[in-house]
Amino acid sequence: MLDCLSGERYRTLKSSFTEFFQRGPSADAIMTAGAVTIRDAAARLIGKQYKRVLRDGRSISRESPDAELHALRIDGKRLRYLFEFFREIYGKSLNPFITPLKALQDVLGELQDARVATEQLRQHADRVPMQVENRGQLLLLGQLIASQRHQAADRRVRFHKVWKHFDRRGARKRILAVLS
Repeated sequence: MLDCLSGERYRTLKSSFTEFFQRGPSADAIMTAGAVTIRDAAARLIGKQYKRVLRDGRSISRESPDAELHALRIDGKRLRYLFEFFREIYGKSLNPFITPLKALQDVLGELQDARVATEQLRQHADRVPMQVENRGQLLLLGQLIASQRHQAADRRVRFHKVWKHFDRRGARKRILAVLS
């Protein structure tokens, strides 16, 4: 991270941002943005991200690769950030949508953690020499790998249950009503 923040690309970004704020928006941007309220912009952003989460989540099957579930997790995070960022505008009306989203994020996060842990344990096990004195360590690593695989499989099953709650009938209409 320090390399990134001390790099040329970041210095350019800071410089161009400073110039943008000193210069201000163009007359066209003011005319266009003046017609859009913050609530309108929030509704568009949240609506677009909510539809993306629904589209991606509905496409996931029991055979979907872990990468698709991870992408859904990221999209869910973005949606939650939007909910939280615009909470002042909508008040408590977004709360009924945040709770099932948190549950979805939790199960997807646990799945991702188990998958990453499995991979890291396997990599470590591959580096342990196959010698008698390492037998206990290798057995333990095998048990840990099996445990993480079991947890990942369990979270995949739980995902479908949690998804049904998130994507329950009428939820889309209710959120669109809140946003309008």
